[in-house]
Amino acid sequence: MPLFEYRCRDCNQVREVLVRGAEQPVCAHCGSRRVEKQLSAFAALRGGAAPEPACASCCSASPGCPYQGGACAE
Repeated sequence: MPLFEYRCRDCNQVREVLVRGAEQPVCAHCGSRRVEKQLSAFAALRGGAAPEPACASCCSASPGCPYQGGACAE
């Protein structure tokens, strides 16, 4: 089952959502069905230690980046 990143058109929250079959994702923050699939960064590992996560959709890798353990400032 694929994991996709979606942005809510109503509240602008970005979340990863596990999508099953033809299921329509719903925003976990506001419950809206007006979500759009985003392009996500991915990494191919060839062994060794894992690199730091890519900050494809966060706040320009600021200290509040959700991929680095924080939360973006609104």
